[in-house]
Amino acid sequence: MFSYHLKIAFRHLWKHKYTTSINLSGLIVGMTAALLIWQYVSFEKSYDDFHDNADRIVRVRTDRYNQGELSTQFAAGAACAGPLLHESFSEIEDHVKIYAPGERVVRHEDVTFRESKLAFAGKSFFTIFSYPLLTGDKETCLAEPLTVCISESIAHKYFGEKDPLGKSLNIDGLREYKITGVFRDMPENTHLDYNILLSYITLPSIIWPTYNSETTPDWDGFLAYLLLRPGVDAGLLESKFPALIEQKFGAKFKESNEAMVWVLQPLRDIYLISHYMGEAKANGDANAVRFLSIIGGLILLIAWFNYINLSTARTDIRAREVGVRKVVGSTRGNLIMQFLTEASVLTFGAISIAVLLTSFLIPVFSKFIGKTIPLTLFTEPHLWFGLIGIFTLGSLLAALYPAFVHSAFSPVSMLKGSATTTRGQGFNGLRKSLVVLQFAASVSLIVCTFVVFRQLSHMQETALGLKIDQTVVLHAPRIADSTYHDKFETFKQEALRIPAIKNLTASTAVPGSAVDWNAGGIRRWGAPDADGKQVRALSLDYDYVTAYGLEVVAGRAFARGMHTDSTACMINELTALQLQFSSPEEAVGVDINFWGDRLTIVGVVKNYHHESPKAAYEPLVLRVLNPESPPKYYSMKLNTEQLPQTMQAIEALWKNVFHGNPFDHFFLDQHFALQYAADRRFGYVFGVFAALAIFVSCLGLFALAAHIAERRTKEIGVRKVLGASVENLVGLMTRDFMWLVLIGILIASPVAWYMMNSWLTGFATRIKIEWSIFLFSGLLAIIIAFATISFQSIKAALVNPVTSLRSE
Repeated sequence: MFSYHLKIAFRHLWKHKYTTSINLSGLIVGMTAALLIWQYVSFEKSYDDFHDNADRIVRVRTDRYNQGELSTQFAAGAACAGPLLHESFSEIEDHVKIYAPGERVVRHEDVTFRESKLAFAGKSFFTIFSYPLLTGDKETCLAEPLTVCISESIAHKYFGEKDPLGKSLNIDGLREYKITGVFRDMPENTHLDYNILLSYITLPSIIWPTYNSETTPDWDGFLAYLLLRPGVDAGLLESKFPALIEQKFGAKFKESNEAMVWVLQPLRDIYLISHYMGEAKANGDANAVRFLSIIGGLILLIAWFNYINLSTARTDIRAREVGVRKVVGSTRGNLIMQFLTEASVLTFGAISIAVLLTSFLIPVFSKFIGKTIPLTLFTEPHLWFGLIGIFTLGSLLAALYPAFVHSAFSPVSMLKGSATTTRGQGFNGLRKSLVVLQFAASVSLIVCTFVVFRQLSHMQETALGLKIDQTVVLHAPRIADSTYHDKFETFKQEALRIPAIKNLTASTAVPGSAVDWNAGGIRRWGAPDADGKQVRALSLDYDYVTAYGLEVVAGRAFARGMHTDSTACMINELTALQLQFSSPEEAVGVDINFWGDRLTIVGVVKNYHHESPKAAYEPLVLRVLNPESPPKYYSMKLNTEQLPQTMQAIEALWKNVFHGNPFDHFFLDQHFALQYAADRRFGYVFGVFAALAIFVSCLGLFALAAHIAERRTKEIGVRKVLGASVENLVGLMTRDFMWLVLIGILIASPVAWYMMNSWLTGFATRIKIEWSIFLFSGLLAIIIAFATISFQSIKAALVNPVTSLRSE
């Protein structure tokens, strides 16, 4: 019997090639889009899932309060968090601290590179995390000072095919670190991203002998991970932290009117939902993942709605077929099985082609979104369960309703054609509801796409308050000696002799990157500790304000001839407000306490976006560079007409002055634009899949309009004989559809507003969702729907009425 149903199913699908092709195309596009999205979503949710103890690893986040208000939230928080918590609570089996010092120059013999994925890690790193150690002992490889573990790629980079174990790497020309282990390159789906791990014990024992980085609660910048014992409730453990903080630091914090809170973050949650100061790397976006999941589901539902619509639209044809079958002895069960077989054949074919297309398109999709997404359709059981669920549910949705309705008719009514009339209203109601839902989904996606791109455009057009164009940034030398300051002055003077260079300035940070110096307790001189504020501190030379075009709203900029500027500072308007100055002018000449240093405010700059306008303004204190603390960056303003020749001249000068330091540079406008990269990719992905959803909707609407036009051919012929014009007939056939589209627009508008308002909460500088966006999106949907329907309507209206009525 099954082979019989299968044969009939293939015959029916082949006979109605037009309907079959429309259904199959819609399902293939919908399933392929959904599978690509689900692969991406599955990958984003897989971050840090590969660790053996992933369910027992948590990270300690540090929240700092000033005068009762939350001032800063640190992913890399208090230095004492890990050791103190491990020592104080038996629920904690082990802990590991990680400190990332930023870029360093790494050398082995004649091979020298600047490395950014470098960190100091505690000895328990490889026992807590499951990063495979290829050579070395995971228990001891980071236990001794001046030892280092490197990744496979770093080993190949510096040593080629030689065994690096026992050899050494020089860091910044200061110290040699013995290689005690080689680990496999960290996978992309981890929130940690290091390829050089220096032993953490080197910091307190050698590099910071005068600082106790294990006990101070004031020093932030340390990632702390805890391995909980089996069965420990992280929430219950976290509830014990306030008492410990009060016992250890209560008096200190009370004196300064500050507070510190430690929050435990489950390892698996970090990548998608953690966006705090000092993250190990840029994390993902849970909202983006959620929205793309919704799009994937919508595209798939729209495709199934098309199938159901076209199945019910052919009620009259199938009714006569079912009538004949019932006359010759088919039972209701046989008829239901026949419909299910047809739906299953179509669904199985669509899934098979969609899986093949997904396998082919994954590399293209990976390139499009900017990260390598592995194809896990054949290795992850939950995705196979998902496909099986799609197959089963899709077949049932597409077949059961028409199957049960058709099989309930009597053979006589079916053969007379009255069955269609009797149940026609039910089918029409279903079809109308599905069309409304399709266009509600489509209009929602159109609105969301417009909002996303308008927000991205708004961020890029927002005035930053500084000039970043025609700026090339050099990474300052890391291998420094006692002659560094003189070398810098020589380099600067010689560089300014190059005709294309307009200005050159040095600083510890540049726009487009976070200011990594967070300073707490900043207050007016003589004010109590309780008045201290959290600020971001930036050290720079005398030309920085002019080079970047910062607007001085009160006082003056730093001046090279003013010897007192070594003990001066500038602040931005937000800092002036936080220090309770009634105006920027009032702040000029006032002294502040900066970690015990008495600094005089000589100027106030207008608030500017050091990072993307997505983030709010931050309180800034600008200080003159300390000759003993070299800058990290040199910024050059260039005339870009002869850029290749200019860069060659700069590189030659660099190698002459800073011999042994790699020449690394980037263009600031491109560097600044990287902050928008993730949002831009989200916008493109959102737009492409929204367009696919609209395409699938129109595909179904096109086929449905064609079928209804075919059914009304004789009616159209009669109307034309009675004098109806082509315009009248097109209006008649499109009117019902357009009402459904309008209802869909009304349903979509509040849904889209809610979704986009939620998404925009992540932006400090955001657009208003104006009514014009909904109006334009609705008009676009109407135009698309009208163009889709009117093609078939005009085609039907132009048919000669003699041809239409010939069979009557």
